[in-house]
Amino acid sequence: MRRTPWYRVGLILTAVFQLLLPTFASVADARAEATAERSAHAHVESHSTSRCVPIHAADCAICRVIAGAASVAHAPVVHVAVAHVGQASPPEPERIAVGTPARGDPPQRAPPAA
Repeated sequence: MRRTPWYRVGLILTAVFQLLLPTFASVADARAEATAERSAHAHVESHSTSRCVPIHAADCAICRVIAGAASVAHAPVVHVAVAHVGQASPPEPERIAVGTPARGDPPQRAPPAA
């Protein structure tokens, strides 16, 4: 396929637009956000006047999640099954030897270094 000069110009313009449009969109979004922040003032004195601008939308998903998680009527019940409760007794001193492996230890691979 032979590429004509108009095709190449179109490719170059497409590449330039792909590079520049996200930049311009983010700058425009930042300016809109800055304008909105200047006009909105957070306060708790009055909610009935026209000067009371909501900081975010009324159907804010984060506020809905927080409000739903905070409105638990009762604490959850955790059931724990206990089979047997016994008293622990300290090990007897005559049963413990220095070179004796404890119960559950893996077998020794080498003789102890003395």
